[in-house]
Amino acid sequence: MVDKKVRALDALGKETILLKDGSLQGKVQSLVVDEQQRSVKGIFVRLKKLLNNLSYSPLERIQAFGTQGVTLKDELVQDNTGSGYRDILGMPVITLDGSMLGKIDDYIFDTETGLIEEYILSGGLVKDRFQGKANLSGERISLIGKDVILATADLSDEDLEEAVFFGEEDPDLIKDENEEERKDFRENLQETKEFVGEKFNEGKKSAEKIWNQTLSTAKSLSERFVVKAGELGAEAKDSLEKLNVKREQWQEKLKDAKKISKSDLGDKLLAELRGKTVSATLYSDDNELIVEAGATITDEVITKAIELEKTYELMQLVAACEVESQIIEVEKKEKE
Repeated sequence: MVDKKVRALDALGKETILLKDGSLQGKVQSLVVDEQQRSVKGIFVRLKKLLNNLSYSPLERIQAFGTQGVTLKDELVQDNTGSGYRDILGMPVITLDGSMLGKIDDYIFDTETGLIEEYILSGGLVKDRFQGKANLSGERISLIGKDVILATADLSDEDLEEAVFFGEEDPDLIKDENEEERKDFRENLQETKEFVGEKFNEGKKSAEKIWNQTLSTAKSLSERFVVKAGELGAEAKDSLEKLNVKREQWQEKLKDAKKISKSDLGDKLLAELRGKTVSATLYSDDNELIVEAGATITDEVITKAIELEKTYELMQLVAACEVESQIIEVEKKEKE
């Protein structure tokens, strides 16, 4: 089933399918919005076979946003064509008098034109007046700025009163229904390997695989440096030593984490992970987003990881990110 009007949150996390050969390309990481046109210009997809790598598909290459996946007419673009745009989810909507109307919890856009027709807000004045989430017409947004979104000058209380309260169509309930649909889709794909060639979940690397791959890369790099030790300068050797120290530190931390109770691990995580970043997007076993790749770890992220029993995986992705950064530094020094 295909709908011309799509909610941004419904698109996130879905598999992308290339129609030319029926192959799974990866999951939708984010939608990119053109601030000037206030419209969706395309999607970023995390590739299924490459670590920490995103590719872009402009809207014109997308065949449809379906309930089970996003179909692509042509290959993904392997560059930064989508850069310069932004992900507006979570951005505050401010009135001209400086009041916060709410934050962008979701938005509805036209899949043919990309135009954002409605913004779904929560918090701020919306929370005070509606006790939940409400709609605001896209015509009531005058500017998508660098840090905030501005409402039009003629926004009035009447606009807020006319905003649609979700009630029985609460997006959280809709999300649950979509999760069930995605679960059925995964089961169907497993029974029809001839169509897609592989299981649905093979597109999502586990934190364990990402961490092990990072360790393998670090080990291979160290071995290569040993062979050419005589050719390396002092800075390259120092960079390699830092890599080995960082790798060993995280190996020890992860080893210790397995011995700590979940309640104690929560306090440890707050101290250890706050302010750091992850190397890949982390989902729960039910495909609920915990944190996106490259995002900063906050107390809210840690709390969610604890609730969904993904604390150890969160640590693995932070570890992978820090070791990967050091690997890049070593490779840079090697070329100098």
